[in-house]
Amino acid sequence: MHGTVVFSDAQSSFVKGCGIARRAAFLERPRTGHERGEALGWPVGLARQPLQAKGFYATIVIATLSGTIICFSPLDPIKALFWSAVTNGVVAVPVMVMLMLMTSSKSVMGEFVVTGMLRWVGWIATLAMGAAAAGMGAAAML
Repeated sequence: MHGTVVFSDAQSSFVKGCGIARRAAFLERPRTGHERGEALGWPVGLARQPLQAKGFYATIVIATLSGTIICFSPLDPIKALFWSAVTNGVVAVPVMVMLMLMTSSKSVMGEFVVTGMLRWVGWIATLAMGAAAAGMGAAAML
């Protein structure tokens, strides 16, 4: 067993959790930079040099450092990923309602108004998300 490192179950879970959290954060960082940069009117994109898109790259650096700090904090990275997914699912419901209302409005969409089957599918998906969020809330209260 010379040179072999043996981890306890807790240590092994922590190492695996940090690896998963870092991989998930790796996929989210550029997206976060794009979303924030576009909302604030910054130049964005990995094709740009860091000096051309300072805010975009700063957002990526902050997201990377946040993910790294979480791995070394007492916060369980798997629980953090779980609760961020739960939060996204709950927040998605009002966002989907607003999107459906906006895409159904001729004053907003002009000639590109969503109609017919696509409109029905959108509202069904919105209702399904609402039911899932309500069911999750009801189950948490039991």
